[in-house]
Amino acid sequence: MLNVNELEVKKGDKVLPAWKKLVSWIRRSKVITGPGIRLSFTPQGVVAVVNREESPWKHPWKCSVGDTAYVRPGTVEGVVASMMDDNTKTLRRLDERDKDGNKTDDGPPRLKINFKKHDDEGKFYIWLNAEISDSGTLDNTVEGAVTVTQERIKRKKGQPLAVVYLDESRTSVVETFQIAHHNYKVQLQTTDTAGINRQLFLPE
Repeated sequence: MLNVNELEVKKGDKVLPAWKKLVSWIRRSKVITGPGIRLSFTPQGVVAVVNREESPWKHPWKCSVGDTAYVRPGTVEGVVASMMDDNTKTLRRLDERDKDGNKTDDGPPRLKINFKKHDDEGKFYIWLNAEISDSGTLDNTVEGAVTVTQERIKRKKGQPLAVVYLDESRTSVVETFQIAHHNYKVQLQTTDTAGINRQLFLPE
């Protein structure tokens, strides 16, 4: 580590020792690149280009959670999920379209977060639910066949989209850990002799 004060030369001091320290430090230093940093080596020197506005992967189910949750559109068996919108108090599609597929002017739905709905560790889940018939197929004949909700703990049916951690006072979000990144297809799997089925969500 270079101490810049060692490079300061007062009147009457020799310049060469400070200069040697500076050259030695430069030779020891390495340029470490990170996301958005590109190096080009030229005869005149190294050119560093920094791009701080990288385009994130706009994957399905991306969750942004505060007092409300926004979820990027995603599908199960091709059916777009819906969520209870805090503004309209109705079930609305994540892709901002009505039941006929027409674009609305209401903006994306917002899920109101209940800060009392968490486990003992102060976390909860943004959860994907699917209505599966006894034959093992998605029952898309009912409204809300695929929905997104807030759940206190993991459920036996459905798929977690994200786990959300609260602060110690349980009044605000400190971290959202994204779990799901793909649209899904779903299957039923029998887990015991009693014929209990569980839902398997597989990336599509």
